Amino acid sequence: MIMEEVAILNKIDHPNIVKYYETYEDESKAYLVMEYIDGESLQTFLQKRRILSENESARYMQQLFAAILHCHAQGIVHRDIKSANIMVSEERDELKLIDFGLAKQPYD
Repeated sequence: MIMEEVAILNKIDHPNIVKYYETYEDESKAYLVMEYIDGESLQTFLQKRRILSENESARYMQQLFAAILHCHAQGIVHRDIKSANIMVSEERDELKLIDFGLAKQPYD
């Protein structure tokens, strides 16, 4: 299952999707090295902020839709899009889609 996630992450390169760098393995575990995202989950972000302006909402939704469109253009379906799997960096005004553990791609 981890290898499928790695294969999917290797295919994706988009500014609104977390970047994958490398995998390390030992006898019992695999460690994925991913981009560091300064911020918090969309779920936490919304709980703290409570209200977003229409412009803020539109910017974040545009970024999320761009990430999903990129996945679909690569033949990848995320299958677990929820607020806990979306990271928000308020400082950079940026959103990133994370956690491709349930994602699927067509078999070649």
